[in-house]
Amino acid sequence: MFGCRILRIDSSALADAIAPSAGVALALVRGGCFLSGCCFGKETTLPWGGVFPIGSPAHVHQISKSLEMMFESPHPVAPHSTL
Repeated sequence: MFGCRILRIDSSALADAIAPSAGVALALVRGGCFLSGCCFGKETTLPWGGVFPIGSPAHVHQISKSLEMMFESPHPVAPHSTL
C-alpha cells in the first residue's frame, strides 16, 4: 500500500494484475507438494486419487490412523487443504 502511494499506482489495479499469477503459483506449489509426497491430502474413492508407495508419508499416516493398514496396500489420496 505504501509503495503504491509512492509510485502513484492504483492498489486495486495492482491487486487485479497480481491475482491470476498468484493463483497459478499456488496451484503449482500445491501440485509439487502432492507429487513429492509431503502434502498428500485425504483418502478418497474418486478416480483421480493417487496411490503412494508403501512406507511413504501418506502410508505411514494411514497406518497411524488404523494399524490394520500395516497389512494392506496404501489407499488412494487426493490433495486437500487439511488432513
